[in-house]
Amino acid sequence: MKTYALLTSPCTGPTLNPGSHLITDGIKALIRFQDPEAIFLEMTLFTHVPLNWDVINARADGIFLCGNPRFELSNNHFFWLTDLLKLMLSARGRGVKIGDLFLGAAYPLPLTNLDDMKTDLLKFPRNRETLSLLSEFDLVVTRDALSQRICKGVVKYCCQLPDSTFWARYLWGIVPEEKKYNCVTFTRLHCTDWLLKQLYTTSLKLAEERETYFLCTCWEEYRIALSVIPEPKNILLIYDPESLLRFYSKVDKLVSCRLHSSIPALSLGAKVVNIAMDSRSQAFDAFGFESVPFTELADGMSEAVMNFICAGDIPTPKPFTDLFVESIL
Repeated sequence: MKTYALLTSPCTGPTLNPGSHLITDGIKALIRFQDPEAIFLEMTLFTHVPLNWDVINARADGIFLCGNPRFELSNNHFFWLTDLLKLMLSARGRGVKIGDLFLGAAYPLPLTNLDDMKTDLLKFPRNRETLSLLSEFDLVVTRDALSQRICKGVVKYCCQLPDSTFWARYLWGIVPEEKKYNCVTFTRLHCTDWLLKQLYTTSLKLAEERETYFLCTCWEEYRIALSVIPEPKNILLIYDPESLLRFYSKVDKLVSCRLHSSIPALSLGAKVVNIAMDSRSQAFDAFGFESVPFTELADGMSEAVMNFICAGDIPTPKPFTDLFVESIL
């Protein structure tokens, strides 16, 4: 049996983003498709804890960073952790396989062509150092076109694949259920009164069809929603990842500003409008759809923009499992 250390956000709580969990849950499911006896050790990526690395160095056959943007228009090291990449490379020197799985790039709207955005991002020393360190990894999986454009040609084993959150439900054995609800969800990012009012108008339209909820995935979003929405009973706060997936399994239509709500809901049979907040929404577009830029949001999202996956078009995990065998096993 092989043991894999997953560098992620292993805690849940009202101030944390459950999307990080869903990324990791999807990665676990994908690995288990190929290695059913895999043992996982979850470690925090937020701080360097010496005991964590003692455990990793003693037991791990592979070490993987799980999701989160790796490239952004700043030199902010929070979430990008070049020191952590160096620790991983030191483990590789002992024969441990290392990977960065389903990383992304965050570029603000309006988007330009991929090469221009890549040039802008690589003006920052931190991004250049990150790319240099990733070039020595055994495996890098990107989740959007921009991060793939940045890594391609520099990182030897690099491939863009559908976002791992699509497979999170398989870890929990959750399947699509009877569709009872419609839903609108938002994110603190670029959150304005104007945007919330547009989303509230959309929720009223969806409520004409079936019970509709305004979903918040952290306490701050819940407080913001309470200040705008006159019907508190229609506001949900769910930050537990399994509970989120079970809710999405019952959602018919979702209008979402949160990428890692849109993709898991899509996997569970929901019809989804993904509202792009930045370039990370390219991960949704990779399923063959088109996101709606939040800057172009209009009153009342029409039925025509709802996206869903037919049973015969469900993505296969085989591209990941094949790559995992070649680069890791």
